Amino acid sequence: TERSRHHSTNPNRSHPLQTQRSAEPTLWGKPEPTNKKARTFAYSRARRGATSNLIETANNIIVTANLPERSAKKIEGVLDSFKLLTPASQVGDLANVLNAAWAASRDSGLWEGQVGDRVETLNELVLKSIEILEFEARTKVIT
Repeated sequence: TERSRHHSTNPNRSHPLQTQRSAEPTLWGKPEPTNKKARTFAYSRARRGATSNLIETANNIIVTANLPERSAKKIEGVLDSFKLLTPASQVGDLANVLNAAWAASRDSGLWEGQVGDRVETLNELVLKSIEILEFEARTKVIT
């Protein structure tokens, strides 16, 4: 019949979209521990191994990509410029501007009584500092 061609009536045959569950669940091909303490230990070891591999892989990518490292001295220099309400120059890398901007945003006493809108002022200083960084990069100013 039409129905039998499209739907199997065999009870031992599963639906094609259903996945078969293994009779014995495994953790990386080994039988899963049956007691809770052993399972927790096994998962903890697996997580530690995965985390250390992830950190090592991320570090290798960063080193290979030759990403700039932040400089505490440059960040402090940018922050000093911001405190004087001037954009920063010769900052080295964008990371230094952004780290200084973050520090400035967290300092509630910065520019107290000197500016009307702290956020707008900081936004303008960061934008101008980035524009200066771009100009220095295009004209090859040594930082």
